[in-house]
Amino acid sequence: MKIINKFIKNGTKFLLPQSCIIDNSVWIDSTCVIGKNCEINKSSCVLENCVVDNSTLTNVKVGKNCTVKNCYLQNCEIKDNTSLIFAYIENSKIGSDCTVGPFCIIKNNSVVENKCRVGSFVEVKSSVLKDNVKSAHLAYIGDAEVGSNSNIGCGVVFANYNGTDKNKTVVGKNNFIGANVNLVAPLEIKDNCYIGAGTTVGDNIEAETFMVEKRQYKKYKNKKIKTD
Repeated sequence: MKIINKFIKNGTKFLLPQSCIIDNSVWIDSTCVIGKNCEINKSSCVLENCVVDNSTLTNVKVGKNCTVKNCYLQNCEIKDNTSLIFAYIENSKIGSDCTVGPFCIIKNNSVVENKCRVGSFVEVKSSVLKDNVKSAHLAYIGDAEVGSNSNIGCGVVFANYNGTDKNKTVVGKNNFIGANVNLVAPLEIKDNCYIGAGTTVGDNIEAETFMVEKRQYKKYKNKKIKTD
């Protein structure tokens, strides 16, 4: 409690100090609020106007005006104005003005640049997401580079493993990847493409391509539905 009391005297607000563990190597700004069940250690740094609650930070730098709730962060850097909720982030960097979580994983030296959205049940592994990339839910992004202003739809899988080797996928900027699309690496998708829902892509795609996998539809015009 000596270390915590030192921060309290400096102005840092602890909501439940007896539930927290703070290492002597840590720096927490006086404008921060630390909630319950927080463990902050190994030279972690929390800058101005941050809220940290129910989280573990190990060797982490958190920028200004960030929110970190119910997270496990290790060996990573979080830039200013970013919100993290129920996130597991390890050996990675998150840019400014990002929204991360809930229930997402970012690991293996991944880089998420500015104004990105990594949503619920999204895993990012060994990948780079450029500015303003959105992946709202239920996607796997592995061994990839995704260009700025691209959208990764629900259920998208970057199929990076062929049973022997991990392969890379490069997605250019301004691309729309629809729901349940499979991207089979090695693969390159150039700028300004639209890939419709349910498509499996195994060959490189040139810029400004519209791609939808062929399907068969049955029409049920004026079909009566039995109610008995």
